[in-house]
Amino acid sequence: MFVMGNMGDIRKEKAMKPVLKRIGLMGFLAVLFLRLVILSAEAGQKEKISATKKYGPIISRSIIYPGDLPKHEILPDFLRLSAAACSSE
Repeated sequence: MFVMGNMGDIRKEKAMKPVLKRIGLMGFLAVLFLRLVILSAEAGQKEKISATKKYGPIISRSIIYPGDLPKHEILPDFLRLSAAACSSE
């Protein structure tokens, strides 16, 4: 005996399969991402890393004078020599 209510359930089942696959894939990717974050945090804690930076002279700079006050200057951009050094213990 054929019941009409079952036909709608079968259609819903077929429609839900791609959705469930996407949810499963997104869950897997979320777990993988969290595991990678935890591993990278653990790896960073094993070594001590130190860095120093020395600022050198300014090579070039741009100055804007807006004109509202005589000594008002805006320094939006400048180029400077810098040196950075890193070491791990």
